[in-house]
Amino acid sequence: MIVGISGVIGAGKSTLCEKLLQVLPLISGEPWRLLKEPVEENPYLDRFYKDPKRWAFTMQMFLLLKRFEASSGIQAGVNYIQDRTLQEDRIFASLAHIQGLMSDSEFETYEGYYNVLSCKLQKPDLNIYLQVSLEDSISRIQKRSREAERELWETQKGKEYLKALLELYEGNSREQDPRFWKTIEWGSPKDLSKIFDFIMENAQTKKASRVF
Repeated sequence: MIVGISGVIGAGKSTLCEKLLQVLPLISGEPWRLLKEPVEENPYLDRFYKDPKRWAFTMQMFLLLKRFEASSGIQAGVNYIQDRTLQEDRIFASLAHIQGLMSDSEFETYEGYYNVLSCKLQKPDLNIYLQVSLEDSISRIQKRSREAERELWETQKGKEYLKALLELYEGNSREQDPRFWKTIEWGSPKDLSKIFDFIMENAQTKKASRVF
């Protein structure tokens, strides 16, 4: 089983992934591994925030490749937590195109690669969407204080970018099948309990379907 953890920048995805990796093996009795978001090894993040029009296309292509490489290593019989999904990368690319950071031809090229690669990857069986307010997103980004993200909380332009990104995420969430998609207002232990229940209920259903 693959469980995707989705949410805007600062939603708390990495924190949730760590908690899931600690608890899910204990309650399921099965191994779980993490498909990390390639943040630390992303050489374009700082450059993108400083000059987004120059680096938007290059960074999105880099992330698309890294996501494909990570997902290509998925092994049978192992469960995975995916920190940000391939579908979310497309949300970021779409926003870059909408805001004029990607030209029409660049976005068309990105879409072409995305469509080819996404057909070859195993998609998440379930998706947890961490729903947060713009204020909470900005607060959490500021709290973790990554230098590359400073513009997101210090400038009006950065805040407007986050607001537009959040709107696209919310629109995408409304289009999903609730059988495989769980929206959580992330922030309390009760939320964590809901997430565990959703994952384990669907894991048991998947096992039962294999039997029959």
